[in-house]
Amino acid sequence: MINNLKKYSLFVLLATLGFVGCKKAEYSFGEIKTPVNLVLTTVVVGTDATHIYGDGSGNVTITSSASNVLSFTVNYDDGSPVEVIAGNTFSTTHQFATPDTSEHNISVTAV
Repeated sequence: MINNLKKYSLFVLLATLGFVGCKKAEYSFGEIKTPVNLVLTTVVVGTDATHIYGDGSGNVTITSSASNVLSFTVNYDDGSPVEVIAGNTFSTTHQFATPDTSEHNISVTAV
């Protein structure tokens, strides 16, 4: 009986030390910086004095820049896949498939 009591006491002691010895790790993100000074420019390709709606190709050049940016996400309203572009600046050309003089929405998100 004393032998069992010693074993039980030893088990309780080890279990208590195991719980007391555990310490939850602490994590931190550091300073969170948000993108600033976002500039977005769109140009219809082929636009000039005689071709005010462009050259008819449907191409639009999108250029953007900002500070504190890891990547940009560009979303077109014509159902095209979303583009993710790394860096503080980018320039891309997108072709809208429907030839017409219509308005399109392009959204750019800086992360």
